[in-house]
Amino acid sequence: MIAILKLRWMKLRDDIKLIGIMTAMTLVMIGVFSSIDYTSEITYFGVIDEDQSTMSQLLIEKLNSQDGYEMISYSLEEAKEAVKTHDISGAFYFEKGFAEDVLKGEVEVQKLITSENMSNLQMDSLLTAGINQVKSDEAIIMMLNQIVAKDTSIYAREAFEEHRTYKEPIKVESRSLTESKSYDSVKHSVVGFSLFFAMFTIVFGISDILMDKEYHTWDRLLISPISKLSILSGNLITVFLIGFIQVSSMFAISKYLFKVDWAGNIIHMMVVVAAFVFCVTALGMFLSNFVNTIGQLSAISPVILTGTAMLGGCFWPLEIVTAKPLLLLSNITPQKWAISAIEKIMVYGVGLNEVMFSVLVLVGMGVAYMLLGTFFLQRKSA
Repeated sequence: MIAILKLRWMKLRDDIKLIGIMTAMTLVMIGVFSSIDYTSEITYFGVIDEDQSTMSQLLIEKLNSQDGYEMISYSLEEAKEAVKTHDISGAFYFEKGFAEDVLKGEVEVQKLITSENMSNLQMDSLLTAGINQVKSDEAIIMMLNQIVAKDTSIYAREAFEEHRTYKEPIKVESRSLTESKSYDSVKHSVVGFSLFFAMFTIVFGISDILMDKEYHTWDRLLISPISKLSILSGNLITVFLIGFIQVSSMFAISKYLFKVDWAGNIIHMMVVVAAFVFCVTALGMFLSNFVNTIGQLSAISPVILTGTAMLGGCFWPLEIVTAKPLLLLSNITPQKWAISAIEKIMVYGVGLNEVMFSVLVLVGMGVAYMLLGTFFLQRKSA
């Protein structure tokens, strides 16, 4: 295995250009995306409430409570003018009978816009979720009404109606026991893009195995006195070290280049990075079994890596994603678990024990990919 390690490190000079390009791209993308503020920008949206029902008012309150959005009440004519002059992104029109339509499940809300954009699409999702929630709340109230109606005590019914109409039956107050930390787009960009571009370096580092197969060097290695395990281990350890150094160095560079103030334990962060790099190294080995040339690997890798990076939150925080299917799919990406753990450690200063589940998930994914990759590699080599 030592001989394979020496051989791969000698060949590393041929890959310096790729590593340099990935590092430069990481710095450029961090600079671009860190300038985007996901929290301070407020989208103003109008609402025309002709129904004036309790349900419509509760819905408006729920929409207004969403971070980054502010609802403004208008008349229909005022809303049309505000949309035309781009004072607001758009407006929702709640017609008379809105509450009854919601309960029937036949609600249709008109939207006033000049053009469709991401903010408007996001508002559609928030509106749908809000309507479902107020409908659910109303169903619970109706059920409680039916329960109270069975009580023969007039006093009990009157007390319930009084509480429902004039008082808050349940009031929840919260107090933060630790200093709250606002979202930092620079830190998220450093973490996300460092992992994203390191994945390219790691996966393409596995291409040495493909090159050996293409030039039949792999066959000569298999009949040499070196065991197959040593050959495979030498390649994987080299790729692992390159990926680990690239990710770690980007975090160190960001501290001085982007003035990022990391808060957590650096050793704990290294453990998470090591688990992530191991997982991606195993993924690269797994993918190498389904292609025969470096060209084929170059074709499928960007699709897989970019797609999983989007799902995993490398480009934007998952907190702004409301589509439940996408959030569900993010759980099968190593990026999601790595970013979540690293941000908890380096941004919020938590200990390793609080992110151990994420580390175990990454290691588990890596072991699964490694076993499958080894299995397919042995079948192809047989």
